[in-house]
Amino acid sequence: MEPEILLYGFMRSVGRFTRSGLSGDDLTEPDQDDDPDRQVLAIEWSNAVFEALNWSVTLDERIRHEFKGQDWTVGIESGNVIRALRYARNSVHHDWSAALDMGLAPDEFLAPHETVFGITWVDELTVERPDPKGAAAYAATLAGRNVGETLLLAGKVCEEGIKTLRAANAPPRKVNTEAKAIALYHCVYPEENFERAARDVFDLIAHTNEFFPNAKRSLYLDIEGHRTPTDAFDADMFELQKDFLLGFLMAFLAELHTPLIHVRNPKAQRSDLPEELHIYATPDEVPEGTEIVGFGDPA
Repeated sequence: MEPEILLYGFMRSVGRFTRSGLSGDDLTEPDQDDDPDRQVLAIEWSNAVFEALNWSVTLDERIRHEFKGQDWTVGIESGNVIRALRYARNSVHHDWSAALDMGLAPDEFLAPHETVFGITWVDELTVERPDPKGAAAYAATLAGRNVGETLLLAGKVCEEGIKTLRAANAPPRKVNTEAKAIALYHCVYPEENFERAARDVFDLIAHTNEFFPNAKRSLYLDIEGHRTPTDAFDADMFELQKDFLLGFLMAFLAELHTPLIHVRNPKAQRSDLPEELHIYATPDEVPEGTEIVGFGDPA
């Protein structure tokens, strides 16, 4: 079974626990379609987490197999949560440990739906077979933390692992040196903020710069929503167009077309795009010695 299918099964079990579906939305409010006071069987939460734990171990083993037994979580942010879930799963599966702190009395079988958003992992699991590394991972990433949030975090870690796996197995991409011009299009949606939009556009240009090195790049940008009551762009999208695109990325484009401005680069399009994009809220956050590249810099 492909890892993507196992990841889908895992996320479906997480969705049954949180009733928030498959998204990574904050778990601070119940689903809009749910009555937060609706009474539900608390055992359903335990069953969903039990299923999620088993999915997580199966998914971990499947990805690990593709990496020839190596720990694929190394280098992935919060990757240790996968080891912690294995420890929790083994404790629940073999030692019948109670892993969830629901804040309910032993004789309480029903609870309001909103209770799920406060359920945490117990501080310490009962195990018969010592597992120091697993216990350390559990203490660092799960103990006392929100169950829904950590399960969603594990889903993101697995998604990154699968992306790495697919990239490693993908055939090498060929560089096209014949293309003379290329049009790039990106749409910013209402739920996306400045940082998300900036990184998406940067990655789009970086990809083209690598695989179509001789092509003149024309970027076309659309923006859905992000309007104030006076129909002006909000601060995020104004900054994206004026400071980020025109002030920074314009140096690496031949033309730029946004809702606010259409402009051609009067200089030769640059190809020395930085390898990584670092976004700082204020100049004071920029590390000493960091080179800041912008449109006004010499070509």
